[in-house]
Amino acid sequence: MGIEVLWNPEPIIAVQRFFGASWGWFFETITLLGAAKAMALVFALAFWNSGRRLAYGLLGVALLATVMDVLIWTLFPVQRPHDPQIIIRAKLEAPSFPSGHTVTATTLWGTLTAFGRIPIVASISIVAGVMLSRLYLGVHYLVDVLGGVLIGLILVVAYQRL
Repeated sequence: MGIEVLWNPEPIIAVQRFFGASWGWFFETITLLGAAKAMALVFALAFWNSGRRLAYGLLGVALLATVMDVLIWTLFPVQRPHDPQIIIRAKLEAPSFPSGHTVTATTLWGTLTAFGRIPIVASISIVAGVMLSRLYLGVHYLVDVLGGVLIGLILVVAYQRL
């Protein structure tokens, strides 16, 4: 087993078999922590509770993440998982790489950690949960979620330095 595991359906199938069908509600909920709705809610709460600096920081990194996702999806339209053994629990139109939910989760929760608002263990747990949920839902390969984390971390660090 080597690098080909990143594009192989086996990690997806293993996650789906390990958790089974009864975990669907849980992963459908966890995946929302990497969705645009979560970003909007956290932005509003940050603006209300912490003022403009944090809220605008979150908005800025969210815009960077969205532009980066769309750019990569346009330049490299990677097909989503389609193996007959994979249970596809969500239908999506955007290309597979990178996982937009994982990029969003990493930038959102990573920025909150960078601003000292939540502990790093919370960010890591949320991002790992979103990554696992994207595999469980059958919508991404392992490389998609790992690429999403890498891109998200680069954006958080770059934004911090700006």
